[in-house]
Amino acid sequence: GGRGGGVFDESSPSNLVAVASLPTFRLMVASKAPTWSEKKAMISAIEEVEEEVGKVEARVFKGETVGGREEKLYQSTESLEEKKEELKKMMAGHVEEGMLTDREKEMLLGQVDGKIATAEENLKGAEGKKKAKVEEVVKKLRARKELIGGAKIKWSPPLKAQPQIDKLRKELVPLMRVEEKAKGRLMTLKETEQMTTKEEIEEHIVALEAGSRGWFEGEEEWE
Repeated sequence: GGRGGGVFDESSPSNLVAVASLPTFRLMVASKAPTWSEKKAMISAIEEVEEEVGKVEARVFKGETVGGREEKLYQSTESLEEKKEELKKMMAGHVEEGMLTDREKEMLLGQVDGKIATAEENLKGAEGKKKAKVEEVVKKLRARKELIGGAKIKWSPPLKAQPQIDKLRKELVPLMRVEEKAKGRLMTLKETEQMTTKEEIEEHIVALEAGSRGWFEGEEEWE
């Protein structure tokens, strides 16, 4: 179907992640999936590839001829389970180190609260061993809630182009002063040229920020 189209497109992120060697995959994660959410989305992308490869495999076993992009993906996916495991470990690291965006923190706290409510509900009629087991679950969930909620720092993923962006922002400062001084009067030719430069620098910054986006992130992370 349409969903599988992206998976078979050799330039799509899910395809690139699926066929990459492990060392290349680790570099991709660092540069293209810096946040907890993007790592989660990368796992979903790998699972989508597994699903499509499974369908192709079933056809191969039936003796059907498989060609083109389907055959290529079927033959070239690499260490998918291992990649998912690595991503899960990294996601746990994000939680442990408080490297969560505000939105992620909110979502994870919501999930944990839901689990705590369910576990407390289960405690109501529980006795003996079952009660002890559920109490242990509640304790672990509360510890997780504290861990997530305790992430005090306002974390956001570093932009790859940050040094370049910082340099351009510095160049903007004197130009902004020129603009400020010229308010309410006609600009000289030199000032007009400086304003053109200012606009070009601003456009460059916007382009660099857009280029720093990860593969699997939603627009909302950038609001």
